[in-house]
Amino acid sequence: MSIKCKILRVSACLFALLCLSSVGYASPPSTDVHLCRVLDFEDMQARDSLYSAPKQTFNLNVGEPRTVRMIYFLPNDRPFRQEVVDSMKVTIRQIQTFYAEQMQAHGYGNKTFRFETDAEGEPMVHRLDGQHPDSYYLTYTFGKTLYEVRQAFDDLRNIYLIVIDNGENVIGGNWAGFAFSHEKSGVALLPGEFRWTNAAHELGHTFGLQHDFNDGAYMMSYGPGEDQLSACTAKYLAVHPYLNPDVEAKELSPPTIQRISSSGYPPDATSVSIRLKVSDSEGLHQVILYVETVPPHRATGSPEVKAFQILDGESDTVVEFDYDGVIPSDGFTRLGNPLVHPISVEVIDTDGNVKRESFGLWEILSQHIATFEGHKDEVSSVSFSPDGRVVASTSQNRIKLWEIKKKKNIATLEGHTGQVNSLAFSPDGQMLAAGAWRELKLWDVATRRNIATFEGHTYDVLSVVFSPDGSTLASGSSDRTLKLWDVVTGKNVATLEGHTGEVYSVAFSPDGTILASGSWDNTVRMWDVATGENIATLEGTTSGVFSVSFSPDGTILASGSQDGTLKLWDVATLTNIVTWQADTVYSVAFSPDGTILVSGEWREFKLWDVATRKNIATLKGHTNRVFSLAFSPDGTTLASGSEDRTVKLWDVSQYVTPVVNISDANLRAVIRSALGKSRFAPITVTDMASLTTLDASNSNIRDLTGLESATNLTTLNLVDNPLSAPAINTHIPALQERGVEVFFDKTPTPDFDGDGIIGIGDFLLFVAQFGSSEGDDGYDAQFDLDGDGMIGIRDFLIFANAFGKAVSSN
Repeated sequence: MSIKCKILRVSACLFALLCLSSVGYASPPSTDVHLCRVLDFEDMQARDSLYSAPKQTFNLNVGEPRTVRMIYFLPNDRPFRQEVVDSMKVTIRQIQTFYAEQMQAHGYGNKTFRFETDAEGEPMVHRLDGQHPDSYYLTYTFGKTLYEVRQAFDDLRNIYLIVIDNGENVIGGNWAGFAFSHEKSGVALLPGEFRWTNAAHELGHTFGLQHDFNDGAYMMSYGPGEDQLSACTAKYLAVHPYLNPDVEAKELSPPTIQRISSSGYPPDATSVSIRLKVSDSEGLHQVILYVETVPPHRATGSPEVKAFQILDGESDTVVEFDYDGVIPSDGFTRLGNPLVHPISVEVIDTDGNVKRESFGLWEILSQHIATFEGHKDEVSSVSFSPDGRVVASTSQNRIKLWEIKKKKNIATLEGHTGQVNSLAFSPDGQMLAAGAWRELKLWDVATRRNIATFEGHTYDVLSVVFSPDGSTLASGSSDRTLKLWDVVTGKNVATLEGHTGEVYSVAFSPDGTILASGSWDNTVRMWDVATGENIATLEGTTSGVFSVSFSPDGTILASGSQDGTLKLWDVATLTNIVTWQADTVYSVAFSPDGTILVSGEWREFKLWDVATRKNIATLKGHTNRVFSLAFSPDGTTLASGSEDRTVKLWDVSQYVTPVVNISDANLRAVIRSALGKSRFAPITVTDMASLTTLDASNSNIRDLTGLESATNLTTLNLVDNPLSAPAINTHIPALQERGVEVFFDKTPTPDFDGDGIIGIGDFLLFVAQFGSSEGDDGYDAQFDLDGDGMIGIRDFLIFANAFGKAVSSN
């Protein structure tokens, strides 16, 4: 499991507990409705908090492999009931016969599974006495029961049907059954009083079967005909190793899947074609299309069969599905609602090997610029280069560089031995830092080579960031410490201790004097970089803090937490100034102009106005959690990295004031591409004193506010720039008085409508621009040129004549 999942992860004992399970299922006590869900975070937390297991005592896997085995689990205050054991023995035979008859009916012969028997050929049931009373197992039943099963028996490598004889006759307080499957093994858990069809359904899940609500008359739909297998299910089981126990299992490479159709669809589409290229050298058997359901749909959290295709042993072929967006168990969804559709495809070869790929379909939104695909697992971190030309992203132990202009992958950096969790460009853009298992690596961006490795952490490095001057690198780790590194020498110059949980995020203040950190211990800490002293601990969240970020002016610190809160902290007073309630917040970032804060959440991210403290936009397009967010240097583009394995770019120029960074006095600022998107975008330039030449030609920039402070400015190019009257009347004369040479392609004119004539149309545009009286939107008193308290025709005449133009008689 990758490191970003450690945001919701538990310790290594959980992985052993679940046998790295891929899918979990739960069934409610009602026979009319069958809900299914994956294991949730609270379940996982409860399991992880259990005490250490004693040594394993018994090998349950003796005898034939690929065999269903049964366990009777008894809480320590419950009496043994022989009738439950007898029921298990009868039921397993009944289910075995059911599968044989149904496979025969579908033309595959009487294939069925085998179960463990004793010397007399009777079904074997292993008894296990629980360590706790009945009340203990009424919550988190599945995790607690399986944990003790794993304590008592050796590694579970088969499929297991477990019955817990508890007092409420449900699993976890609500469920009539629970199951998970992983490759060729699985576990089904049932209460003491169960129906054979319920047991057959959960056993089907352990074989890898998913719900099929396309027709309610089948076992995997819990419909009225629950004593039948669908054609899709029977085809799947025809080559399943457990229903072919006498066929030698072949450890072969699984099939390959390549999606060759688009991920997006237009807003008015009612269906979309999903085209896949699938291949397998041993021959293809079946392709199944699933929809990943989301609340409030009936089978919450679990995949459902949407469609399937039968293949006849081809080694390479293209399959196509027509997808309408309808979730079978719900029926009220459509392609455009929801906007994002999580999809998965399963390909089975003729030897029963299975390959599954997940991806998403989404409505093409106006803000969505591009989607970068190519990562094989969740994207845990994204970072923009300082010049805005490249985005770096990481998944597993690989780093990819993407060119923004051409929207393509230009390099893949490899060399880390473990999952890379965090990326950061140096301020000059020459280096890329990457934090991974116990180490940080520095990469030369130009040569794509690893130029340094810093070691010192004892566990995963979860976050890295450069100081504003680029001389220091800070890191936060699962070992609960922060470290400061000298970038030139590679030496660890300080270790900051105080957190009692993993450090998920670190951030430097803009002046580099303070380092902030967010931790799983529910706190945000602030550290004096010079002394290493913990100068403040900010409390108020009820769960782990996943991300922290300083505002560009350093006055505000933002934090996002697992408890669903997004907080702003006043850096000077160390007080919480606003708390927004959201979903779990995995990432936060300020726009370069400081007006917007963005928060990455479940399948979406939100934009918050810092001044008004309102949510001003929610952008959707990802099909899973948004783990990382990064603004481009000018603030007009946002990059997002998600658990859905994609990196997306978004146009957010309408929400921010574009920022142009000028750090070299001899650098010519070409800003038209960034600022041309916004019709009335003002020019905002940092480091004004070093600005000598500014090219604002051929763009729609209408406001030159701020250039008065560019004390070294000598040349301003405004060729083909349709300047607004305020810029002409105020800023340009002021700049010219300072000796700035301003280039126009023509003399500024009050010909607002551009028809070559100064007429009534220009007057109307003039009034629309500056209002006519106080209270009007945009009213600007400086254009009351005749001083009568209103902006009217006389003001327009004065304005026009100031440019040597007379109003025409028309």
